[in-house]
Amino acid sequence: MVPSLPAKSGLPVERLSRVFLKTTNSYKYLFFLSILRHLKRTRFGAGEIQLSELAKEMCVIAWYPRIYFKLSFGVQDKIGQLIDGIDWGDLEGSPVTGELCLQAVGQIVSEKASLDFLLNYVPFRFVRPFVEEEARGVPEGQLHRVIVDVANRLFDERKILYRFNIENCAIEIHREWLAYLKTNISIVEGWGYWEFLSYLQNRNPSCPALSQKLSAPLVRSALTEERRIWQAVLERIDLRCIFSGQALKTTEWDLDHYLPWSFVAHNQPWNLVPVPSGLNSKKSNKIPDEFYLERLVRIQFDALGILRDGLSRKKWESYVQSYISDLHVQNEAELLNHRILEECYQRTINPLSELALLQGFSEFDLRTDEERQTYLPRVATRRIRYE
Repeated sequence: MVPSLPAKSGLPVERLSRVFLKTTNSYKYLFFLSILRHLKRTRFGAGEIQLSELAKEMCVIAWYPRIYFKLSFGVQDKIGQLIDGIDWGDLEGSPVTGELCLQAVGQIVSEKASLDFLLNYVPFRFVRPFVEEEARGVPEGQLHRVIVDVANRLFDERKILYRFNIENCAIEIHREWLAYLKTNISIVEGWGYWEFLSYLQNRNPSCPALSQKLSAPLVRSALTEERRIWQAVLERIDLRCIFSGQALKTTEWDLDHYLPWSFVAHNQPWNLVPVPSGLNSKKSNKIPDEFYLERLVRIQFDALGILRDGLSRKKWESYVQSYISDLHVQNEAELLNHRILEECYQRTINPLSELALLQGFSEFDLRTDEERQTYLPRVATRRIRYE
């Protein structure tokens, strides 16, 4: 169900609901969300907000979906280009959680890039629905001056969302809007993120789990149950790491997302594989070369054979549910057929890997150049390199 803004007698909420019409880049969404973040952080105590602070906040909001999840903001979107052009050091490729870490993003941006381009248009264009009668037909070169004049002159009479303090390069939120946002912050913020999600969906149409990639998760799952299951498998049979070939000792291994969590945003067991401690962080959020897919299928096939006999019927059915639904396996019996399982993995993993590489994820391959030359891929398209 599409979220809508709560009505409020005396407030032109319908004008706010039109602010994202005919939006061609991410700026309006990020600007509005940055206002809400600022108000929440200051506990809705200050109506006047420095535009420079909002510009930095826009980059903070954009950083996570762009750098960690590699989402596209659009070909002409300059904030995506700005973020891509900064050396983030240890922050890049790592999940950044917590307000202090996100503020570090804002600090790096403010030190290394000019954000003036974010303030040239969006503060004025965002409030245009509140002054649309006066702005209609105004030449482009005069539009900003008219918007500022009307917003300031009719601020109280029309209850415009904010007015401009040009001298201080700030905006002042109307007191009634301040009260409205405070009362309805969860709904309004949800509406803002829904609109932002719709914008990103149009520019990332094939991206999996897009709704989970707008901000950092509060808590990442510890994979406790998944690790317990693999522990039982490793106690039954000797397995080797699909990447390094190293023997997997039962007390010295981690669970790795074959396709990185930052791309798939889930912990489904068909995408998890044990690796030696330390290799998980080395692989990070890279996409394994196609060479490793056959090994993934083999270790999964061996594990499923062990678990079929080792788990209760109820736990087995629960465990393989994602295999059947996500890999499009017809039934449980096909999971125990190596040829069918491999075909299902190829149909699922290869297109996702290609999409991830196109989005900007790096490829992971531990082999030497000589070892690579001896491998002939089954799927020619995976030989394309995006470097």
